[in-house]
Amino acid sequence: MTKKIRVYGWQSFRREAVPAPNGSRQTREIVVARSVAEVMRITGMTRTAFGYAGGETGNQKEIDQAMTEPGAVFWTELDNQTNWRRG
Repeated sequence: MTKKIRVYGWQSFRREAVPAPNGSRQTREIVVARSVAEVMRITGMTRTAFGYAGGETGNQKEIDQAMTEPGAVFWTELDNQTNWRRG
């Protein structure tokens, strides 16, 4: 049985993110994967961290962006989700 690919998203932080007005460097991150275990292998994130701030996304803009390069992590500032960068 072949697993369906899905787009997963989560919140994180990056030093290179442009600070929000409050100084936060919080980001939204997305990746195409076949399972949460694959997300863990790609990102190095722990299951606990992903469980706290992540899940499968239904946001069509995020899905479209992530599907441009399956397996690559994309990120953008949480307050401005228009400038996606490859992580």
